[in-house]
Amino acid sequence: MKKWYILMLLMSLWFIGAQAQETVRGVVTDAAGEPLIGANVVEKGQPSNGTITNLDGKFTLKVTSNKAIIAISMIGMKTVEVTVPKDGKTLTVRLHDDTQTLDEVVVVAYGQQKKVSVTGSISAVGNRELKQGPTSSVTNSLTGRIPGLVTRQTSGRPGEDAAALYIRGRATVNDASPLIMVDGIERDLDLVDTDDIASFSILKDASASAVYGVRGANGVILITTKKGEEGKPAINVRTEFGFTSPTKRPKMLDSARWAELYNEASSTKYYSDETIQKYREHSDPDLYPDVDWFDALFDDMAENQRVNLSITGGGDIVKYYVSGSFYNESSIYKNAGNIYGYDSSINYNKFNFRANIDLNLTKSTVLNVNLANIYEKSFGPGFGDNDNAIWGYTFNASPNAFPIEYSDGKLSGPSTDSGFNPWNMLVHSGYREQFWNSAQALVGVTQDIGKLWKPLEGLTANLKFSWDAWNTTLQRRSKTPTFYHARGRDDQGNLIYDDNNGDGEWDPVHTGSESLGFAIGRSGTMTRYLEGSLNYNRLFAEKHRVGALLLYNQKIHTNTQAGSGDAAGPSFKRMKGEREMLEPALKEQLKGIFAGLEANFTFDISVLSSHENRTELLELLGDVADCSDHITCIVNEGNGLKFTLLKNGDRTGITFRGIPNGHEFTSLLLAILNLDGKGKNFPDEAVCNRVKALKGPIHLITYVSLTCTNCPDVVQALNAMTTLNSSITHEMVDGALYQDEVDALKIQGVPSVFADGKLLHVGRGEFGELLAKLEEQYGIDETKAVAEVKEYDVIVAGGGPAGVSAAIYSARKGLRVAIVAERVGGQVKETVGIENLISVPETTGSELADNLKTHLLRYPVDLLEHRKIEKVEILGKQKLVTTSVGEKFLAPALIIATGASWRRLNVPGEAEYIGRGVAFCPHCDGPFYKGKHVAVVGGGNSGIEAAIDLAGICSKVTVFEFMDELKADNVLQERLKTLPNVEVFVSSQTTEVVGNGDKLTALRIKDRKTEEERLVELDGVFVQIGLSANSSAFREVVETNRPGEIVIDAHCRTNVTGIYAAGDVSTVPYKQIIISMGEGAKAALSAFDDRVRGVI
Repeated sequence: MKKWYILMLLMSLWFIGAQAQETVRGVVTDAAGEPLIGANVVEKGQPSNGTITNLDGKFTLKVTSNKAIIAISMIGMKTVEVTVPKDGKTLTVRLHDDTQTLDEVVVVAYGQQKKVSVTGSISAVGNRELKQGPTSSVTNSLTGRIPGLVTRQTSGRPGEDAAALYIRGRATVNDASPLIMVDGIERDLDLVDTDDIASFSILKDASASAVYGVRGANGVILITTKKGEEGKPAINVRTEFGFTSPTKRPKMLDSARWAELYNEASSTKYYSDETIQKYREHSDPDLYPDVDWFDALFDDMAENQRVNLSITGGGDIVKYYVSGSFYNESSIYKNAGNIYGYDSSINYNKFNFRANIDLNLTKSTVLNVNLANIYEKSFGPGFGDNDNAIWGYTFNASPNAFPIEYSDGKLSGPSTDSGFNPWNMLVHSGYREQFWNSAQALVGVTQDIGKLWKPLEGLTANLKFSWDAWNTTLQRRSKTPTFYHARGRDDQGNLIYDDNNGDGEWDPVHTGSESLGFAIGRSGTMTRYLEGSLNYNRLFAEKHRVGALLLYNQKIHTNTQAGSGDAAGPSFKRMKGEREMLEPALKEQLKGIFAGLEANFTFDISVLSSHENRTELLELLGDVADCSDHITCIVNEGNGLKFTLLKNGDRTGITFRGIPNGHEFTSLLLAILNLDGKGKNFPDEAVCNRVKALKGPIHLITYVSLTCTNCPDVVQALNAMTTLNSSITHEMVDGALYQDEVDALKIQGVPSVFADGKLLHVGRGEFGELLAKLEEQYGIDETKAVAEVKEYDVIVAGGGPAGVSAAIYSARKGLRVAIVAERVGGQVKETVGIENLISVPETTGSELADNLKTHLLRYPVDLLEHRKIEKVEILGKQKLVTTSVGEKFLAPALIIATGASWRRLNVPGEAEYIGRGVAFCPHCDGPFYKGKHVAVVGGGNSGIEAAIDLAGICSKVTVFEFMDELKADNVLQERLKTLPNVEVFVSSQTTEVVGNGDKLTALRIKDRKTEEERLVELDGVFVQIGLSANSSAFREVVETNRPGEIVIDAHCRTNVTGIYAAGDVSTVPYKQIIISMGEGAKAALSAFDDRVRGVI
């Protein structure tokens, strides 16, 4: 943000007239006369006019007048000021070492220390540097002022624009912020007024912050507030006024250009030339609006002001420092004024009060009393608990969707009841106000024992107690306005709206209410802290300094605002500014995601008080609960570590036995959104109906690894089924925390799903696949599962790169298209890294799958996920397709793009031991074989990459390759040769997987040259022998080759008219993502060409 500040301390007006410039030349040396390189040369009073010395220590500088003063400085040396020589001679300036700074005292952990004796990395910043302008946040004043301190501001909202702090980058524990200590107490940095800060130090490395233990792992910031000074009362008043504006304003498209680009993107003439011209002429702003929503909702700048008053003084016995300040900041969101009898504009007020008193009880005993109170209040519109949704709709609303407001006074909005007008959200949604109050007290006693007994000189005893109380209340008086959408004009030129029942009365698109609703949320905490210490610091013989510290402290943190009977127990909400596990930016995103929650959710936590992961779980769930007033936590003593989701106090059937970190964090968020009816990973109605038809009760347990990329898909699918069918319950279990269960169940692959104690599924699984297995085991009520029949122009089987490409190209031709797939992305989604997709230097399979789906959904394509095609029948020119959920679809064109899946060995024992020693994904299942001996079957790129990865986990890796030499790239083979725990055997054929009934124990290997067989004892095997075409459902209809690939011609046509194949399922050479995309497009164009020629 750019800030202009007007400092009104002297309330004077200065005028600087134009003066002739003078050129000054000089040379800067050290005390020995050696030239200094890089010394700073600046004209005093003109900080922007400066230069540095060159390799010879010389400089040239143009100054404003011949009376100017030049300041020459360099780190570690004393600054020298000289006047411009009147005779134009070259200046010679000599700088001397600044030894005084070595005797300065800096604040360190639990004390002070001279700079000369500091060995750790410590930086300090002065109070003058912090007071650079009016701001509510100390963190923003630190930006760019301390080396090694990174600040990142993720919001400009008044009162919530504090920057996240990182010491020496973000590669820190949990990406967490540093520990903040104010007067020795852990407190929120932004609750301290900048004028109250006496010293500010940062402990950057382990040696400096070691005394704080793990709490200081990300660095420590030490703040000491001002104390009274002996003398007459000194009164200081400081007033500031400033402006805030965006550094860059986005340039929005106008309606005419937007419509032209829409036509171009959709390859249609959706907007006629006449319509576009009306947008351009602005002839009818009601029916042909042209709204720049950014200009409509935002001003160019906002104001802020700050006033501070402080009084300091004292005598021999008592010294005091008392201060108070007020800060106000408005928002760049426009202010519509008090049109409803209340003001919904966004602004923020903050009041700070502090009193620090030092009392000398005796000559050796000092009593310190520090009191502070901080009161904050914010105001805003009633839509949601923050402004994220308004911001989002501002950028999502197209310029021609609707005007800001209709000329006849009616509120405008979308043509369907499926969105909002951002202006209505800002101005016509009621209001909200929230306040925070923080009371802080600190009492400390310091006893100088050395003054009582000379032999103990240098020994001091300290005792301090602090009490911090924090509470907040959010009150929202919200309403949903009634809005209309104009459809035209009558003969008199009046606007025409909907008249649904023909009664002559205009009907709104959305019927709201003018009455203000009422919602209130409260939270509060109390923290008590006790610390006692003995500190020894003494100088011997004027050169040997000895120091020691003995410390004890304890902290008690309790919840003071229970919202219900259950929450009256040991529940918690995180204190504002307390240490957080989630990134501030992520928390802001979560606040937006949870803004629309309607139900109340509770994390019902059951955890053993001594569990080593207890704190991590409570911090994570506390951070999530912080993001919505609809989410709370209840903590109960338990035997292990788990939590269950409650909705409005009732159990939902979804339980997590573990910390849903890593890939499973999304599973937790989706579970909440699904239960609230706002999830986006539910299948379509036909699949949902089959889930609801499952016969229960069904209890599912899924064992996962938090590093597994396939596990979240299974967990999220089963959680969704639990939400749809009340007879299903589901637990996610982190196998690493419940190793005894993993061992007892002999689990060697994840995800492993157990249904009422019986193994149901192992490895990657799609919603439809899991549903089919549940149907087979439990059965369904057929009366609830109604089959659906639909007709299309093109049906695409498969959702990988080839299938999505075929669907998009077909939809762009204006055809009715359905894509039937287990999931969008297909096999690609399992790929960890992709670096050969031209124009995309680097991506992941998951990212590419998301991008494919985003692109696909821009077109009118029926996406039918979570099922697969089981049967194809030819009915004349029509193809009748039956899916795994019983649906039937008809279309003259069928494009098969079902891709390929992991090839299996197809040897005795393999199927029996999948998930119990036989695995396919080293990323998912590798951790289960830590310290064990495993084999990799396959010597191609995937096999050798797997061997390299597993070598870092397993004690020994043996590679078996069927051919006489490895087929992997040379660079991979060379890397493999450097690994001491890997051995390779070529010409080796796997003939049998051997086990003991519970798990794999060995492989039977045949030497293809000698025909000799041997038994190789192993703990597991990873099969990496390539992919097999997914063509089994089509082999009775179209021609396939021996490996099962569908035979196609150069145009992707099969031997059956109207059936096409593309990508890895076909005989196209070179199975690559980019080739599959091209093949999908080619198949779609061939189908369209056949349709135009009347072939289909």
